[in-house]
Amino acid sequence: MDYYTETSLEVPLSQEEQDWAIEFLDYLLLEPENRLPEYDDLIAAVGGEYLEPGFGVGKQEGYLWIKGEHPDLEAIANFIQCILIHFNKDIAVGFQWANTAGRPIPDGFGGGACVVTKNEQDWLNTAEWASTRVWEHNHS
Repeated sequence: MDYYTETSLEVPLSQEEQDWAIEFLDYLLLEPENRLPEYDDLIAAVGGEYLEPGFGVGKQEGYLWIKGEHPDLEAIANFIQCILIHFNKDIAVGFQWANTAGRPIPDGFGGGACVVTKNEQDWLNTAEWASTRVWEHNHS
């Protein structure tokens, strides 16, 4: 069975901030042994290492466009959070994703959303939400 996850979002950034974000993403794609320590503290601040983000970026007027088919959603959230921390931006950036399947099956569809600030990430997964609500209703 083929399962798919897709997302597309905009992060409001100046052209200079977009340039930095693209440079930072290029850095994240390097093999660990080829990395310089200049971004280590920033990566540690969001709790992790990036392997293969699976998403692309594009510069637009006033925002950085992030898009992906089969993206690592946590990597997208961490990438956004790193940008917000680096530029000390006190904004929230939200994104959604869709989960689909190659044919109609009961567990093949869903999605979720994430809101990212420089201080936190708030996640919602529709499958988990629905399952919890059904369980609560059936066990009350």
